[in-house]
Amino acid sequence: MLHVVPSLSARGSLKKALSEGRAEDRILPFLDDLSCGPIASLTSADRVSWWNEYFDWPSAANEFQDFWEQVDTAEDRIVLWFGKHSAREFAFRLAWAAHMNGRPYDVIDVSSRFLQGPIQNSAVSVMLAESLTQLAGREQPVSTEEDARNRDDWVRLQKENAFFRIVTPAGLTSAAADHFDVLLLQQAETRWRKAAYVVGHALSASCKPYHQVGDLMLTVRLQTLMDQGKLEVDGDPFDIQTCLVRLPAGTP
Repeated sequence: MLHVVPSLSARGSLKKALSEGRAEDRILPFLDDLSCGPIASLTSADRVSWWNEYFDWPSAANEFQDFWEQVDTAEDRIVLWFGKHSAREFAFRLAWAAHMNGRPYDVIDVSSRFLQGPIQNSAVSVMLAESLTQLAGREQPVSTEEDARNRDDWVRLQKENAFFRIVTPAGLTSAAADHFDVLLLQQAETRWRKAAYVVGHALSASCKPYHQVGDLMLTVRLQTLMDQGKLEVDGDPFDIQTCLVRLPAGTP
């Protein structure tokens, strides 16, 4: 069996969850984050080119391409793990449906109310191995109708091609590049704060009730706010552990 998961952290947790009795199962992580950046084209080169604007990731091209090659050549039964309460995982789930184009596979949606237990699950990437163990073996086949809806949703999002995609009660929705700017500014004050403090608190706030964005993109937006003069800076803006930021004097 091939278990496909939406991140490296999910692979680590699932590996522990399956360590007993299912040693023959394989786990394949998806390393890209499709909740951010351009998605009109999902070719590895286009996505890598965008990531390289913010992050030095020399192995990304090979890793992105290798993922889809392993999926396309897999002969094992495939189980896709994801959670609709995570923008990253939900975006991956929709892109997956478009890529599979009717090819059969099973899913475990950890946010489904039918799988909820004492622990309220929201995203595979943040779940403990013990919780994943309880869900292993509870995969369900995907209906033709559900797959078609997911493909249509992904086509819509590709046409909109926004900077962010966020989770709402109605599903995944496009959002502008400045969507999280207010959230970041709310964590700052007119006295100096570490940039890492602002990003960390914004990340925590963005996880309620859905996991919307990662720390890397929040850092990118924080640096944009510095460039725009909406935050004053003391130190190297690319070192959020030492850099200090504050709201300009007179900010209400």
